Amino acid sequence: MSLAFLSSGIPRRTLAIAGAVALALPATAGFAAAPDDDPSSRFAAAPSHGAVDSSFTAASTGADGRVTVVIEMEGDPVAVVEAEKDGDLAPSEREAVKDELKSAQDEITGDITDAGGEIQAQMQSAYNGLQASVPADQLDAVAELPGVVAVHPVRTYALDNAVSVPFLGVPQVWESTGYTGEGVKVAIIDTGIDYTHATFGGPGTTAAYDAAHAAGAQPADPTLYGPDARRVKGGIDLVGDDYNADPSSASYQPVPHPDDNPLDCQGHGSHVAGTAGGSGVLADGTGFTGPYDATTPSNTFRVGPGVAPQADLYAVRVFGCEGSTDMVVPALDWAVENGMDVVNMSLGSSFGRGDDPDAVAAANAVGAGVVVVASAGNSGHNPYLTGSPGSGDGVVAVSAVDSAEGFPGATITVDGQAIEAINANGASLDGIGELTVVRLVDDPATPENEALGCSAAAYTKAGVTPGGGQLAVSTRGSCARVSKATYAQQAGAAAALMVNSTDDLPPYEGQITENADTGEPYLVTIPFLGVRSSSGPAFVSGAKATLAAASIANPGFRGYASFTSSGPRSGDSAISPDVAAPGVSISSAAVGSGNGAAILSGTSMAAPHVAGVAALSVQAHPSWAAPQVAASLVSTADPDKVAGQRLTLGGVGLVDAAQAVATSVTATGDAFRTESGWARESALSFGFRSRGSASAASRP
Repeated sequence: MSLAFLSSGIPRRTLAIAGAVALALPATAGFAAAPDDDPSSRFAAAPSHGAVDSSFTAASTGADGRVTVVIEMEGDPVAVVEAEKDGDLAPSEREAVKDELKSAQDEITGDITDAGGEIQAQMQSAYNGLQASVPADQLDAVAELPGVVAVHPVRTYALDNAVSVPFLGVPQVWESTGYTGEGVKVAIIDTGIDYTHATFGGPGTTAAYDAAHAAGAQPADPTLYGPDARRVKGGIDLVGDDYNADPSSASYQPVPHPDDNPLDCQGHGSHVAGTAGGSGVLADGTGFTGPYDATTPSNTFRVGPGVAPQADLYAVRVFGCEGSTDMVVPALDWAVENGMDVVNMSLGSSFGRGDDPDAVAAANAVGAGVVVVASAGNSGHNPYLTGSPGSGDGVVAVSAVDSAEGFPGATITVDGQAIEAINANGASLDGIGELTVVRLVDDPATPENEALGCSAAAYTKAGVTPGGGQLAVSTRGSCARVSKATYAQQAGAAAALMVNSTDDLPPYEGQITENADTGEPYLVTIPFLGVRSSSGPAFVSGAKATLAAASIANPGFRGYASFTSSGPRSGDSAISPDVAAPGVSISSAAVGSGNGAAILSGTSMAAPHVAGVAALSVQAHPSWAAPQVAASLVSTADPDKVAGQRLTLGGVGLVDAAQAVATSVTATGDAFRTESGWARESALSFGFRSRGSASAASRP
């Protein structure tokens, strides 16, 4: 059971710590009342059993007894000063504000280090304060230092196109308006970007990535990263490869080692950046350079173009090669300081509030002219799970819908019996002819379970031979699904089939470009099929099978993903999420692959679609302030394009690129001052109303 800091700052005294126990009734004790009578029926069942263990450990405190905190200081940051001035500050004015704030911060840095603290960042642009790792028993002393307003907990964050971009009608926007994001600065606050990938204008080879990664702490090749690069124009690595802020992890290493080379070594950020603004990669592995218009989808892509394929991308790395982060506030500060137009944050922490430090920093960034887009979270449909920093005022929080109308399938006829299968890698079935089934079985005399097909040797042992015209059949388990196809092809199979462990079809994988078990690049060209567990007994060795192409309808098409986090916002029931976008089975850039794709699902994949639309809207409305651009995304969203539309689950509806760039009128919500500045809500809301009460209201 985790222990968390209270999310509000506590002036002039130490942080309070609270342990919370969440109880769930066993499934056998379900509520019998109708939904209208019992509000608890709106919560999804969470099965539990046995005695409740009331013990807990302090998840926010490392094994060394240290806590990472944000120390809020007196005085407004640059973003707030600009918002109150209602205009941009001159460079000299910005520097004067920063110098004054930093001078006050510098006066207490020595006291913090004398107390055993370690300064991780000093911020003056989006937030006025310091981030530091401090011994837990010294928090009282830090809170009493001159100029300290409050000591806030630092949330720890986890990482939460060829079909989805056309689904949003983006190619028609490229065609009719010419807007492709050109000249718009889009910062991806994430794991970095693989700037060697072909979709980002890189060489598109694994060798190029390996060379860049080997020199990851050195300045990057300026032709691939920096002002003179084609796509990734700059950024910063705030943490280093070995950084991990999760105190429960065996690889816990909370000390940042920043440098100027934010090369991705995890993969999440590259995938996100590709969706927001990748150029695209054609089927032959070469980078796509346009034209970007209504004809673009007629090309065959290995990696489809992103929503804003000519935007200037900036990689702001806040994650190491694995684990979590607590460097979001410094990243937002960097984005404001460096004049970003749009920020995407595909990360989050559940039960987000408007007064979390990162949410406040995000709201301040909006006030400073940055459109901030964030994922809502992947915690499911129960209320109040939507995450921070997407919960910040003026931030556009994004939920996920499924944009795949169907998947490639196959009808396999085995000894006269027709069986439905998914064609998991979409390979062509033309000209394959009749195949002989080879079913892998376990040899109890060996340590390996050969039936799972987790080595080429397992297929060879079963009798698979090159040129044998065989359908190699394995069972799901142990190794990665796509690795089974790799091993089958290496052994010489004409096609591979996996029997699922449950009575439904396995997931669609997309093009398989590497062995997921080893990371070795490997292109699978044979069909990789999948069937339900109940269909498995039909596939016996020696049986004859034929394959015919088919299509499998997606029952979840246009609906909300089962994982997407529901709102409203914790603390005040404000609207969050704000809009929805595709986030299920999204194909985008695969890190280290040169020119390959990876398929991922999550609100992390939904948010960059909206960030890309934000870049198009910035280009369409160059004189608009960030809250107006954010409102163009939210107020034009289409509720009719989401099946089962729910305000608390997906905001107004599906983001509408054409309407966002064409609109000349927006509806914005309340303007109000947070602890650190002014913000304006991107969605118009009449507020929270108690269930069962009657009210009438209007907005001027």
